[in-house]
Amino acid sequence: MVEQKPIFANSIAVIPCFNAGLFCEKVIRDTIPFVGTIIVVDDGSTDQTNAVLKKLLFENSNIHLIAFQKNRGKGFALIEAFQYALKNLNFEYIVTIDADGQHDPRDVVGIEKEIQSGSDMSIGTRRFSEMPLRSRVANTIILGCLRWFYKEAPYDTQSGFRAFTKNFIHEITKKIEGGRYETEFSCLLLALEQKRKITAYPIATVYIEKNRHSHFCVFRDSYRILKVLWKHVRKKG
Repeated sequence: MVEQKPIFANSIAVIPCFNAGLFCEKVIRDTIPFVGTIIVVDDGSTDQTNAVLKKLLFENSNIHLIAFQKNRGKGFALIEAFQYALKNLNFEYIVTIDADGQHDPRDVVGIEKEIQSGSDMSIGTRRFSEMPLRSRVANTIILGCLRWFYKEAPYDTQSGFRAFTKNFIHEITKKIEGGRYETEFSCLLLALEQKRKITAYPIATVYIEKNRHSHFCVFRDSYRILKVLWKHVRKKG
């Protein structure tokens, strides 16, 4: 049987995983047809995630595994994967996908086309009205604060489903440090500051079991995000 080539052979999917053993295998398998390479990051998981990732790594040579001994945060996982890609792999685009099943890998086709059409960064955009209350409130507050300073900011600032050009990935690794969820927000701030072309690609709003598997803490992580925004605004003067 002839192996089918991925739709976007020149792209990489980065999938950070933290205690995502219930969902990550399906997410990764469903992503394989759409990208040339997948980088999975085990962010110090304590469940079966590492065993699942090692099994997939054994089965598919186009999957690369980065493993942290302890949980460091999603932002550290993303930056580590970006640096690994730049150092070891040939690519033109990177797509980031959450491991908890809330993103449909088939949307890679659409968000990659946004990048091919000239965007530096594209964000998978959900409907706030379909989010659980805690997520909707946090997203609304952060969006309102961001648009006070950047009226052109995209609607969904917290979506983990994103695509980036290689050029912008270079800038991210040079200027942004790892962290937790605030790292993704820092990437958006950098794109806005550099006046890069940012587009929004509509995706389904999926929250499995009312998002109880999410590791996002509304108060703690929203505070971190708003703190990043405040430092950014003060730095700009």
